[in-house]
Amino acid sequence: MRTPYRWVVVLASLFGVSAAWAQAVVDPDQVIGAAVGNTLAQPYVFIEQVGWENLRGNRVADHLTRVWIESPNRVYLEAYKDGALLLRVVADGSKVWRYDAVRNEYSFSQQPGTLSQTFQVMAAWSRKEDQHLLRLLAGSSNWLILPDVYYMPSSATINEVLKERVKAVGADWRGEKHTFRFDDFYPAGKMQRLTLEAKRDTPNGLSHTYFDSQFSYPAGFSFTIQFTPPPGAKPAADLPGRIGGG
Repeated sequence: MRTPYRWVVVLASLFGVSAAWAQAVVDPDQVIGAAVGNTLAQPYVFIEQVGWENLRGNRVADHLTRVWIESPNRVYLEAYKDGALLLRVVADGSKVWRYDAVRNEYSFSQQPGTLSQTFQVMAAWSRKEDQHLLRLLAGSSNWLILPDVYYMPSSATINEVLKERVKAVGADWRGEKHTFRFDDFYPAGKMQRLTLEAKRDTPNGLSHTYFDSQFSYPAGFSFTIQFTPPPGAKPAADLPGRIGGG
């Protein structure tokens, strides 16, 4: 059974635990942040995100994003829509490269000094379908305004945090539901799964989206994280003036 956040704090206080300690233990962003920190402390991380978009009950797009992270500061991202490569973003330890497969052109920016800042740049250069995942890796999980927060199974053994802001619409709902699952209890757990679901009424009808990210921790990768322009790719219009100066 889900335990509402406010109840956890009250129960902790009733048992003589200080309010400050209770807040520190059950603060959702602290719990999620610890799991993300444990994830990024691993030498290798692989994330696969699959998702879909429905409009008026009809499937309009399927999405796939894969992210490879190699300590301390290399990241490789590929994003597909309906099986076709759309975007590649690569942080090679020196620069962050962006390749637009539709335009067949590439650009780069100097890579920031920290991994969280690198993910911020990658989020700014990525498609909307990947924003939540990259912002999570950049250190932010606070996407909803005053969401209801739940813990599974309890505040003493947290291995899942649910954030949602929804309203009932007949037998259905509108809003967003976000689930963060860890591979061990807080504070030792790493990210295991992130699911994002949203339902919104639009001028074109009900929009329903769902994304599921699975985290794994391989012993290594079979390739070196670096950027090589694909055959025939051209620099973006603003790139020549920045080459050499970033």
